[in-house]
Amino acid sequence: MSVAQRAGEGRKKVRSRGGANSGNDGDYLSDLFAFATVHLGWSPQSFWASTPSEFWAAFSMFQQKIEAMNART
Repeated sequence: MSVAQRAGEGRKKVRSRGGANSGNDGDYLSDLFAFATVHLGWSPQSFWASTPSEFWAAFSMFQQKIEAMNART
């Protein structure tokens, strides 16, 4: 089973709440879930238990890591 397939196993169905600037919130959360499980190595349970601040802090650190790796090449 591929990493992408494993990442899809823990996805929750999320309905869009609507709103002026909302797109499809389910797709947005699915994208965040996939990023967390594939790139950050989080378990599905870790993703769903995390706060938005925890997720974005981890995202920021991942981004800094990638930028540092690219600067060395």
